[in-house]
Amino acid sequence: MCKMVKSKDGKNVKKFYMPIPPGVPLSILSETAQKYKLTIGERAITVPSAEGILENPRTLVLTGNKESLIKAKGHIRRRLEKRLKKLEIPDK
Repeated sequence: MCKMVKSKDGKNVKKFYMPIPPGVPLSILSETAQKYKLTIGERAITVPSAEGILENPRTLVLTGNKESLIKAKGHIRRRLEKRLKKLEIPDK
């Protein structure tokens, strides 16, 4: 998903954002943002409730260029997989 923003020199630039799933630790999110020079922010999203009413909760997003977000997605996945491996119980 993307939006147009003004750069420092006044030009319109595409900025992309990627919603972060609930449960991603802030330590991984912060590390990823620093590594790929991304910004952490919030955006309202529209989701239907059980009663059929549309709600607008806020979710965390990473914002930056498309290539960096693609790399960040892979990084977050690898870090979560590494964390899950630590929780595995070895077979006997």
